[in-house]
Amino acid sequence: PKSRPRLFRRPWRIRFEGEPGIDQGGLTREWWSLIMQRLFDTNSGLFSYAATDTVTHTINPLAPLVSDDYRQQYHFVGRLLGKALLDGQTIDP
Repeated sequence: PKSRPRLFRRPWRIRFEGEPGIDQGGLTREWWSLIMQRLFDTNSGLFSYAATDTVTHTINPLAPLVSDDYRQQYHFVGRLLGKALLDGQTIDP
């Protein structure tokens, strides 16, 4: 399905299943933190650590061997990063 840019620009309200809470920013920050950790997990195969340290991430050159749909996954990651930036979220993998 085609994406709807206007809907993407609206703020997301996060709710964790089975947890009571009203999203006044804390749940959203926690959600973004969990998502970024998952996206940049080096075990996923999309990203690896840069040669200089274990903080900087880089695109894993072996990603095509890990997943057939790695391009769609990078596209999705790019959209999520864009949304995080639009929402002023900290990107801290």
